[in-house]
Amino acid sequence: MNKYQCPFNYIGGKSKILTQIFSTLSNCKYNNFFDVFAGGFSVGINSTAKNLFYNDINPYMTKLIEFFYKQDLKDILLEIENRIKYYNLSKINKEAYLLLRKKFNIEHDILDFYLLICYSFNHQIRFNQKGDFNTPFGYNRSSYTENSKNKLINFILKLKEKNIIFTSIDFEQIKIDDFPKDTVFFCDPPYLITCGSYNDGKRGISFWNEELEKKLLLFLDKINESGKKFILTNILFSDNKENLLLKEWKNKYKHSLIISDYSNSNYHKKRVFQQEIIVTNF
Repeated sequence: MNKYQCPFNYIGGKSKILTQIFSTLSNCKYNNFFDVFAGGFSVGINSTAKNLFYNDINPYMTKLIEFFYKQDLKDILLEIENRIKYYNLSKINKEAYLLLRKKFNIEHDILDFYLLICYSFNHQIRFNQKGDFNTPFGYNRSSYTENSKNKLINFILKLKEKNIIFTSIDFEQIKIDDFPKDTVFFCDPPYLITCGSYNDGKRGISFWNEELEKKLLLFLDKINESGKKFILTNILFSDNKENLLLKEWKNKYKHSLIISDYSNSNYHKKRVFQQEIIVTNF
């Protein structure tokens, strides 16, 4: 399959296991694909469904992907170049980055948000308790490159081929009964037994804990009871930790293990072994 990637290095993205995810749907007919924790949208954008639903509880992520979907590509690229020149953004200009960050935290311009991700440390997305973007500058390692531009172009062009509805709500607010039977809900939640900037409560979303994990599993049970399909990707083991809730719950459904190497991920300080799992109700 052709793989379209998020235009920035979104932590927790599933681009490495897209083939395994979509192989579960090889014999299924579905017209609607709901990406519940969509983030950088690396899964949803690769779906062949007629209708896509993008949802992420972080409103900035939702606004950014929707911005790419609705705005003219040439205008976006031109404005990015203009802002890089205006602020003199580069791999080594920390002052320019801090000035842009300050402006974003006042005006909340969504294209500024994209540029901050490009130049931030390890492209991380973090907010303080006041709701201000506070990721440090990625000195001499993060920037908007020609490769960044090409990934963005490919991503936007693919987005514009789709029919997408955008929301930014908690998964418990999703009204399952409002969707037709031929809907697949894809869930790649923050992982309970790993620690990274995507689940530490500093990305504009609340810290993921056992209570939320239980609510998510209940949410998936409700999808099953409604006669619709779901796909869950999650971490079953991570070093000496085990997701006991998931270990027990998965036995109600079909599941398969995926060995993924995240040892190079920037949120790990040492090499770790993780065992990822896909769970489906079909």
